[in-house]
Amino acid sequence: MQPGIYLVQQASGQSWRLNPQEANLIGRGLEAENGNLILLPHPTISKLHVRIWLEAGTQQWYVENLSRNGTNLNGHILVAKTVLKHGDVIVVGPYALVFYESLVADAGTVEVDPWQSFPNERNTATSGSFGDMLAMILILAAAALFLVLCFRKIG
Repeated sequence: MQPGIYLVQQASGQSWRLNPQEANLIGRGLEAENGNLILLPHPTISKLHVRIWLEAGTQQWYVENLSRNGTNLNGHILVAKTVLKHGDVIVVGPYALVFYESLVADAGTVEVDPWQSFPNERNTATSGSFGDMLAMILILAAAALFLVLCFRKIG
């Protein structure tokens, strides 16, 4: 992903780069005359549902609901223009879109050795409890018994 500001759909990973020079509109199909339109085809999404833009004076990104169907921001109904921060989740109809500032996200990335362990980290592949191990043995024994009975009936 190139440096910039993106919306990323959580379910599919699809991303849209936001244009800082004009309004970025989310809707289900009306051609936008003044803005970059992100199409989300669903009957619960208005033709023009949400507006996202960079305000030149403050250099902050804002989001505003344009629909009677409503928009959620981080689990709350969006009632007025609101400043967006990296990681905010905008829910439009059935779509959850994450506001992603790639430079902020990339700055927080840390490279680690894939086999490095971290304090209080539990490796579930090797540190199961005795009860978990006993349950797995019982399941395997039941499966083996089932196979023996099946082959006995066939033969």
